[in-house]
Amino acid sequence: MEKILKYTYYICLGLFCVFVFYMTSVMFLSPRQDALKRGFIPCTEALVNNLTYCQKGKIFCPLQYLGKDLVCNTKVVWNGLILWGKGVQKTPWNNYLYTPVIVAPTDDELEYTGNPASDMAAIERQHNFIEQKHRELEDAKMRALQLEEKRLINDPEAVLPTAYFSNKTKETEDKSEDIQDESLIEKLDIPLSAEVKGKQQKNTNGNILHKINKITEEKLQNGELKDE
Repeated sequence: MEKILKYTYYICLGLFCVFVFYMTSVMFLSPRQDALKRGFIPCTEALVNNLTYCQKGKIFCPLQYLGKDLVCNTKVVWNGLILWGKGVQKTPWNNYLYTPVIVAPTDDELEYTGNPASDMAAIERQHNFIEQKHRELEDAKMRALQLEEKRLINDPEAVLPTAYFSNKTKETEDKSEDIQDESLIEKLDIPLSAEVKGKQQKNTNGNILHKINKITEEKLQNGELKDE
């Protein structure tokens, strides 16, 4: 029983090492650019797009999407085996080791020799792929806007210092206009210039003379004083 467990362990470990070596080799040899977006290219583009979800300092987020990328690449290899078994392609790796098409042929003088059904299916796949990439681009833009809004909410002073200080300046100016009472100025112990002190003294003397004239007038009316 112990030998069976050891053999099983070594077989699983060997298969895993062969799988990792094979995946590394074929991904290294596979084309990076292709007008038809075949092979591992869609998986790589999806990985790059998904990594925009991850924020700085998050370790498990990129690991999660790297795992999804590994699953996607494994499906490409598995689909190649299935297509080869069905006789659709000559070898199991034709769907990811191929001659890349950088620029699609656009010569109108060449006669059409293709299969309309397969060509329409290829056009439909390309149309769906373009729509998917468009949706992913819109999602990426929305995520960028949401991250920007979160940053502004967490640090509002980084974008509102001008309005904040302008409001403070306006409030200070309004308060300075309200300081008109002389007694309030005395309590604040604000040093006044000679001209301002002279005006205050003049206003005080005028008030005293007004009070004396008023008292004298009242006493004359009451007969307490005689007008000589």
